[in-house]
Amino acid sequence: MKNKIKIEVIYLSKKIKYHKQFTITNDLTVEELFNQFDLINTIPFFSKKKNKIGIFGNMIPYNYILKDKDRIEIYEPISIDPKTMRKRIANTKKKNK
Repeated sequence: MKNKIKIEVIYLSKKIKYHKQFTITNDLTVEELFNQFDLINTIPFFSKKKNKIGIFGNMIPYNYILKDKDRIEIYEPISIDPKTMRKRIANTKKKNK
């Protein structure tokens, strides 16, 4: 019998928050996990083409083999460049002084 491991899947957006823990076999890939639990249809607005995934902030491919206590994070595509956003915030602060 294969060993069981525990993992988490987290997806945060402006519209929803999804956080669920799973107990799975220790040789499952991310893609197999998503297929086995039908996460593509369970998590609204998720798309393999537009959303990137990572584990503890490090980007991973869908063929990554999951390890015990991994936390899969599903990232929203950025809508604005972070540098542009920082400039806007800095300009707003200057105007408000």
